[in-house]
Amino acid sequence: MHKSKLLDLIRVLEPGEFEAFDKFLRSPYFRNVQSAKEIEWLWEHIYSCRSDLDHPSLTKEEVYKVLYPGASFVPIRVDRVMSNLLAFVKEFIIYECSELKTDEVQRSLTLARFYRKRDLEKPFRKTIETLNKKQKEQAKDKDFYLKQFLIDSELSFFEGFYTRRKGDYNVPATLRSLNVFYLVHQLEYTSWILTQNKVTQDEETQQELTKVVQNYQNLIHFFRHENYFDEVPLLKAYDYGIRLLQNDEEKEELFQKLKKILREKASEIPLDSLKRMQGFCRNYCLLEYNKGNVIYLREMFSLYQNHLEEGYLHHEGGLLPPMVRNTVVAGLRLEEYDWVYTFLEKYKNAIVGTNQAHEIYLFNLSNYYFATQKYTKALDCLVDRYEDIYYLIAAKRMELKIYYEMDHDILESKIDAFKIYIFRISKKILPDIPRDANNNFIDILRQIRSSKTMDNPVRIEKLKRKIQMKKPWTEQDWLLDKINEMI
Repeated sequence: MHKSKLLDLIRVLEPGEFEAFDKFLRSPYFRNVQSAKEIEWLWEHIYSCRSDLDHPSLTKEEVYKVLYPGASFVPIRVDRVMSNLLAFVKEFIIYECSELKTDEVQRSLTLARFYRKRDLEKPFRKTIETLNKKQKEQAKDKDFYLKQFLIDSELSFFEGFYTRRKGDYNVPATLRSLNVFYLVHQLEYTSWILTQNKVTQDEETQQELTKVVQNYQNLIHFFRHENYFDEVPLLKAYDYGIRLLQNDEEKEELFQKLKKILREKASEIPLDSLKRMQGFCRNYCLLEYNKGNVIYLREMFSLYQNHLEEGYLHHEGGLLPPMVRNTVVAGLRLEEYDWVYTFLEKYKNAIVGTNQAHEIYLFNLSNYYFATQKYTKALDCLVDRYEDIYYLIAAKRMELKIYYEMDHDILESKIDAFKIYIFRISKKILPDIPRDANNNFIDILRQIRSSKTMDNPVRIEKLKRKIQMKKPWTEQDWLLDKINEMI
C-alpha cells in the first residue's frame, strides 16, 4: 500500500487539511455508502500513522488485519476499500480547492443557475442584480470579464427561455462581455509568443509566430470599430505592446503611449496585469538597448527606480532575485554607484523566493565592488555554491574578470577549469544558447590575452568586429571595454 495512489495523494495533504478531511469523512452525508465502516477504519488507521506514512503497519497485509481481523488475506478486498477512500479524498480536494468555497461570484452564479432552472424569477433577478453591483467594485482582470460573461449569459438564458418577453434577451451585453473576455486572453497570449520570439528565435516559434500575427491582424481589423480598445484600458495596453513587439514604425510614440496609459489608467487595470505590463516596458527597453539603442538604458533604469517606489517590483513584500540583479546591472552600467549601493543595503534582507537570499545579496554586491574597481572585495563576496546554476556560472565569469583586472597568474588555469565546467554541464542541464554564449566569452578572453593580439592593431580591430557581430554573447560590454583599452 506504500506506493499506492491513495497514500501518494494523502502525503501531500497539509496538517490542516488532514484535520479537515477527517471531519469531511465523518459527516453523516457519507455514512450510507457501501463499505462505509471499512472506509472509516482504513482512514483511522492511516490517520494514526500520519506522522510516518511509510510505517510497516501500512502494508496491505497489515491493513487487511485491521479491516478483516481473523480472515484470510484477499488483496482485492483491500483494493476496493482503498479505491473508495481515494474517491473520497478526491471529492474533498475538489471541495476544498473549489472556487465555490472562496469565490463569492461563483457561489452566487451557482445559486442563480438553480433559480433559473427552477423558474424562480424574483430570487434570480435579485441575485443577478447583486452580482452586477459587486462586479462594479472588482478589478477588471481576465477573471472579471469571464465572470461578467457568465452573469450576462445566465440573464440571457433566463430572458430567452423562461420569460419569453420581447426584446434582445440581453444578447448584445452577453456578446460584448464574451468578446472582451476573448480579446483580453487573445492579446495576452499573443504578446507572450511575440516576447518569446524575441528571446528564442527558433524555427518552430517562427512558424507559429506567423500564424499568430496573421490571426492578430484579422482580429484587430474586425474588432477595432467596436471601440473595445478605447473603453477597456487593459486591451489598449496590450495592443500597444504587441505593436511594439512587431517593430511598428511608430514604436517610440507607441512606447510613450503605453507608459502613459499605464500611468493614467492604473486604477482601472488590475494590479497583477499592471505589474506584467510594467515588466513588459522594462523588458522592451532591454531589448532595444541590446540592439544598440543606448538611450533605452537610462529609460530602463528610470523605470526600475519608479517601479520600485510604486511597488511594481515587489513580490510578497520583497524583491525576487531577478529584480534585484536587473536593477543593479542597469544602475552599474550607468555608473550610478551610490544609488546601487544604497539600494542593495536597503533590500539585502528583503530578497524573497530563494533559500539563498544572503548569497544573492553578496553576488550583487560583488558586481558593485567590481564596477568600482575594488577587486579584492568583489572576490570575497563570491561563494562556491548557488542553488541557481546561472548564478553559479555568472559567479565563475565574475571570478575570471576579477583575475583579469588584477593580472593574476591563476587566470589561465581558471579559464581552463571554466571551459571544462561548461562542457560537462552542457551535456545535462545547460541549453545551447547559454552554452554558446559562455564558450564565446571564454574564447574571446583567451584571444584578448594572447601574445599575438598585443600591439597588433589589425588583430585587435578584427577581434572587436567579431565581438560586435557574433552571437550569442555574455559580458559583451566588458569584453569590448577590454578591446578598446588595447587600441
